[in-house]
Amino acid sequence: MPGFFRKLDPRVTGELKAQKKPITWGLLCVLATSLLTSAMIPLVQQSIAAIVDTTPASASRELGSTPLPGLGSQPKLTDQQAEAMARELGVEKARVEEAVRRAADSQTDFSLPARKSALERLGVLCLLIVALFLTKYWFTRGQAYFLTHAASDLSANLRKRIFEKLQRLPLSYFHAKRSGSIQSVLTNDVLVFQNSVQIVRDTLDGPVKAVSAFAMIVWIQWQLALISLGVLPIMAYVIYRNGRRMKAAQAQVQENLAELSAFSNEAVLGIKVVKAFSAEDRVAGAFNERIRDTLKSQLRAARRFASLRPMVELIGASALALVIYICGHLAFRGAVHVADIAAIIFALDVVNQGFRSIGNVNNTYNQVQAATDRIYREVLDVPEEHEPEGAQSLPEPTRGQVTFERVSFSYPGGRERSGQEHGR
Repeated sequence: MPGFFRKLDPRVTGELKAQKKPITWGLLCVLATSLLTSAMIPLVQQSIAAIVDTTPASASRELGSTPLPGLGSQPKLTDQQAEAMARELGVEKARVEEAVRRAADSQTDFSLPARKSALERLGVLCLLIVALFLTKYWFTRGQAYFLTHAASDLSANLRKRIFEKLQRLPLSYFHAKRSGSIQSVLTNDVLVFQNSVQIVRDTLDGPVKAVSAFAMIVWIQWQLALISLGVLPIMAYVIYRNGRRMKAAQAQVQENLAELSAFSNEAVLGIKVVKAFSAEDRVAGAFNERIRDTLKSQLRAARRFASLRPMVELIGASALALVIYICGHLAFRGAVHVADIAAIIFALDVVNQGFRSIGNVNNTYNQVQAATDRIYREVLDVPEEHEPEGAQSLPEPTRGQVTFERVSFSYPGGRERSGQEHGR
């Protein structure tokens, strides 16, 4: 679907490239954990098959033994059956009953080694599962460490750039901007911006899980793969549509947080003026109004974000229910085994996990994009003040006196005073 995987903003990409080393190591760990998750599918299939093979009836089928017609899995003749068989074979009834008893004992004796072999195979598979998750444990730790390192370093460097930029901006910028709004860029917006590392992670994790698990379904039962393939466009549309709404909602959250931060900062710095004019109630009311606006925008964004995951799970569960129902018909015809059904169900869950990660990519992308726009619009893209030609810096250290000449001020209705009257 067009725009489903959107290219990262070049401004975000530039920041991520500065963290190339930890991100690369983190992504290698992500790739390993995703592939190890999909590697569980054949292990589940083989384990269930081994469990089935430990049953007496299954072992007998492996050896080619079949119950006598009409006698079930445990041969036991009725008197009428024994007499009928004796007449047909031309032997005594007692000899027929003895032959059937020996056949049953022989069948059980021959099946025992096969069942023990299946049990041993199951033990090996269980050890492989433990080894797989032990390996996955180290890769999961690696991805958490390296990607957290990258995100923390990214936010630290970005805050440093923003602060250095602020030092180069003219005084007119600070007169026009509220200090709380600038602080919001350094705190709230940068905090959201560092989630760009999560975008890179989920962009790899989601598709690898979904594609590898889907490939396993094709390998096990391609007909069921075609059925599950029909659900994928629906998931893609839901994720894409939700993401577009998420961007607008997150942008409003960032704006409201900036307004709240600016107002609270001004109220604290100007608390003496507030008390001097007995404006505590009016300031508190204005602050509460901004709190309500911020809460509304956050809840609106939370609804957008919260609706995606259960919707993807609902679509995935519907596909799973359909596949299970079809598996029942295939099993009835002998076209699929119990072990294959278990593996397919597990694989569908992995596919669902992959699409949840893809959905997180879309939502996080829109959050990061909204924060990026504010960071660059409010600070990094603001033109700097350039010193005029021939400008000189004061010597270090600078000492001396400032004399006010021809400077005066007055209050309405008051006497005019010169600057010289109030010191140097």
